[in-house]
Amino acid sequence: MSTATIEFDVGGTPYKVSKSLVEQYPNSMLAAISSKRWKNDQDEEGDEGAIFIDRNGERFQYVLDYMRDSKVCLPLSIPKVQFLTDMEYYGLDVDDKNVKLSVTDSDDMFYTLGNIRDHFNDLIREAELRYSDVAAEMFACVVAREFFFKLLDTNRWSSGWYPTIQQPCQVQVSYDQKQRHLTVNYIQVHLRKFGLKATQINFPQWQSDKKCQCTVFVSLL
Repeated sequence: MSTATIEFDVGGTPYKVSKSLVEQYPNSMLAAISSKRWKNDQDEEGDEGAIFIDRNGERFQYVLDYMRDSKVCLPLSIPKVQFLTDMEYYGLDVDDKNVKLSVTDSDDMFYTLGNIRDHFNDLIREAELRYSDVAAEMFACVVAREFFFKLLDTNRWSSGWYPTIQQPCQVQVSYDQKQRHLTVNYIQVHLRKFGLKATQINFPQWQSDKKCQCTVFVSLL
C-alpha cells in the first residue's frame, strides 16, 4: 500500500512528509502551499520537485515531531524562542508547556557549551580591541599635548629648535599597567590625527603595578 507524500526543501535540507500528517493541520501554511502538490511515491508523472521553504532546515525536524506527537523535546542547541517563532511562521498552534528542553546526547551538551564559550570569547576579544584602540587614543592625546607644549615654548624657538624627523622632540608620558599591551601601530594611527609621527617609543620594562614613564620621540609629519 502506497502512502501519498509531499517533499519540502527547508533551507536546503530535504524532507518527505506524509499527506495524512499535513492534513491534520488544514489551516497551516504547510497545508496551504502543498494542497496542489501531493505526490504518490509510485507516481513519477507531474513531478514538480520539492517545495522550497526559506527557513532553518535543522529546526524543521522538531516542527514535524510536534505535529506528530503534540509535544517535543528540544536539544540545547535549538533555542526555544526560535522553535516557537518557526511554529508561528508555519501557522501551527503550539502549547508552550509541551515544548521541553532536554539534553538527550552528551555531545549536544558539550557542543552547546562550546558555542557559549566561543561566543563570550568573541565578545572578550572585541572588547579588548575596543579598549586597545581607546587606550592608544588617550596615549596619543597625551603625547600630542606634551609635544605642542614644547613646540610653543618660546625659549626653545629662540634657540633655533624645530622638531624634524632627524631631530624629533622627546616627551615623557605616564604609562600604567592598563596600557602595557599598547602597540606602536595603534598609537601611530591616532598621532596622525594631530599631524604627528612617533619616530621611536621606548616602553619601560614592567616591574610593578605603579605608573612608569614612557619616552616618545615625536616629529611633525
